[in-house]
Amino acid sequence: MKTPHLIRMASPAVAAALLIALIASTGGIAGARTPGSAVYFERVKDAIEAVPYIIDGRWVGQDEDPQEAATTLLKPNKLMQRRYRDQETGQVVTLLIVHCKDVRDMVGHYPLNCYPNAGWELTGQERESNAVGALSVSSTAYGFRREHEGLRHEMRVQNFFILPAGDETAGRVAADYDELDRAGRSARWTELGAAQVQILTDPLMDAEFRDEATRAFMAALEPVIDQIASGVQPGDAEAEREGGGA
Repeated sequence: MKTPHLIRMASPAVAAALLIALIASTGGIAGARTPGSAVYFERVKDAIEAVPYIIDGRWVGQDEDPQEAATTLLKPNKLMQRRYRDQETGQVVTLLIVHCKDVRDMVGHYPLNCYPNAGWELTGQERESNAVGALSVSSTAYGFRREHEGLRHEMRVQNFFILPAGDETAGRVAADYDELDRAGRSARWTELGAAQVQILTDPLMDAEFRDEATRAFMAALEPVIDQIASGVQPGDAEAEREGGGA
């Protein structure tokens, strides 16, 4: 039996494109709108678009086009897929951010569901915590592998969700899908949307190097996390009316 070759560097990009295709397979759901939500969604979109192309002075990013079906069916507020390469070592990190205007658009789409359904085998998972400004951001890191035509692909997917503030509830970052699922069952939460962030790396990347890279990427994501978690702000509804927003 031929021993599969190990493919590492290309895996993050393959995985990110795969997730986007899976997200698109179900399609989106148009929800109701909280007054001021159009202004809020525009702020979130701007924050995601402002994620720097150069992180920590060494990681240089290049956008990758998401599958057309994702934008056609899911209709995300913003979907960003960007491949970063470390100019010193050649290591690669792929950053994927998907923000939906309705939480229900994202229900069912998370690593433990999507990747195994596409033929990827779970090799392990662990909880992580990273300091992002004043926040402690919890995430779940999954290991996956897949053999195809004599080649073995492996990847590590660090995943978390960002849910906005609503009513008297503060926005939060969730490492587990269960919290997103609960939000999708609540009428007051669905219309404020949610985001999913994935940081994909080579599973054989040196742990100390990965930790350093993760801290750098989390710092770059702080404005995105803050903006999404903030939810609709006082004055957004008035600004929306003045701007002719829905």
